[in-house]
Amino acid sequence: MDASDARYSLPAALADRPWRRHAANLASPPPTMLMQPELDLLHWLTSQYYQGQGLIIDAGCFLGGSTSALASGLATNPAAHGRKRLIHCYDLFSTSGKLWYDFLPQFNLGRDQSFEDRFRRNVAAHAERIEVHAGELLEQTWGQEPVEILFLDICKFPPLHDHATRLWFPRLIPGRSILIQQDYGWWDYHWGNIMMEVYRDRFAVLDDVPVASRVYLCTHAISESEAAERVYARLSEVDKLRHMDAAIASVGHSSYREHLWLNAAELAKTLGREDLIKRALVEIFSNPSPGPAGASARERFPQYFAGAGALAAAAPPAPQPPAATGRRLDRPAASRGSLSSRFARLWRKVRRAVGSR
Repeated sequence: MDASDARYSLPAALADRPWRRHAANLASPPPTMLMQPELDLLHWLTSQYYQGQGLIIDAGCFLGGSTSALASGLATNPAAHGRKRLIHCYDLFSTSGKLWYDFLPQFNLGRDQSFEDRFRRNVAAHAERIEVHAGELLEQTWGQEPVEILFLDICKFPPLHDHATRLWFPRLIPGRSILIQQDYGWWDYHWGNIMMEVYRDRFAVLDDVPVASRVYLCTHAISESEAAERVYARLSEVDKLRHMDAAIASVGHSSYREHLWLNAAELAKTLGREDLIKRALVEIFSNPSPGPAGASARERFPQYFAGAGALAAAAPPAPQPPAATGRRLDRPAASRGSLSSRFARLWRKVRRAVGSR
């Protein structure tokens, strides 16, 4: 089984994943952290799929990479002809506080810097197609307008995901609206992994698009009361762990696997579950080449990789970077049972090396 969801009969327009064969061919695109397959997906959605039944949310637009792909596609779509402000762009447009990352100097950004002016310059050609909502997402509101395409790359902390859920999930159109969780297959997103399992009865998985996006079709309506109740902040520890396991099972042996196990380790850390941190680290390094997730695991959990008899004895000495492109996304899906049995075998193998801490 691959990334598509066998529980739901997909519309013909989506079943064979035509975005995989689509090329955006963007002219002078803005700097972006998105990979080309993700830009191709966004461009396909607005050029080929969008019917004008709702608006488009670009939440987490950074310097305009996603905005440019969405707006360029929309410019060629007859359903958008003569209509303005169809794309609503959200970002803090600042590197302040917790939103500083060490790689941002690559984009000529410094600490505590606003980049809204750069965003607006980068997307100036599409100014009539976009509405910019600058500032803290938690202070943003949304009316009753339906949403046909929801791109989420802004939910960097659990409260932001909960707020996005309350704002936009009830406005999705069953059988029509597309949700893209851009951070799904990367680390620091266990709340997003978990919440999509909470709502697994409302969405069907369409695809996993590198480097980290997961694409969904909304299949059933979500009420405002449901969106207010079913949020990360209200989940029990048991439910968080159960849904995290299900999310890991859903990616099978894909390139997302090690990243989701790292998310599981981070979740376990927030819950004070050292046993589950060890479990997740063992799973990450069951892959001889765990890639960037392995490097990050060593950095974030150094106590498990230091000293004689540490977990490092069971792990390769240096993780290797994965191939950036050209990967086939079809893969078998692992069941919860197979995950548990594989962990049991691995844990027995390295238990003496890990030791009690």
